[in-house]
Amino acid sequence: IRDYKVTGVQTCALPIYPVPGTPTLTGSTLCGRGIGSITSSPLGANQILQLYSAATGGTLLFTDSIAYHPVVTTTTTYYGVIKDTLGGCSSLVRVPVTVTINPAPTAPSATSTNVQRCGPGAVTLNATSATGTAIDWYDQPTGGTVLGTGTSFTTPSLSTTTVYYALTRNTTTGCISTRTA
Repeated sequence: IRDYKVTGVQTCALPIYPVPGTPTLTGSTLCGRGIGSITSSPLGANQILQLYSAATGGTLLFTDSIAYHPVVTTTTTYYGVIKDTLGGCSSLVRVPVTVTINPAPTAPSATSTNVQRCGPGAVTLNATSATGTAIDWYDQPTGGTVLGTGTSFTTPSLSTTTVYYALTRNTTTGCISTRTA
């Protein structure tokens, strides 16, 4: 048996980093396609949000502080974790968050076109749209204020040729169609 003598013992500190909590994520809802938004509740110091394409494995799509703005064409679910940048620890569970794409409704069909009258006065315009939608009437091709809502619209008294526009609005999602003259 041999005797060993230990000299110059040094201590070393091993840091223990906490596991970040589960993120609270919110995904946006869009009409048609566009730029979505995923936001996170405020993150702690030295924490970042990471979004993946799958609940496990998958591709890391995003790493940043609080918000992600993907271009989306279909409803898409992402999976998020919080990562501590000092120790490298991540949340234990990936939280799903969805950017929802609602389809734009079909533009209304005019049932009265090229309506005419002799002399000044009002005219009634008519259009149809799908169930679950409403028709909004405008006097401008874009912007402006809704002049009326419904399948028929009676103009104010007209003394010159005037073009009116109608769009279909989904009454559940709020998504709108293009305007038709």
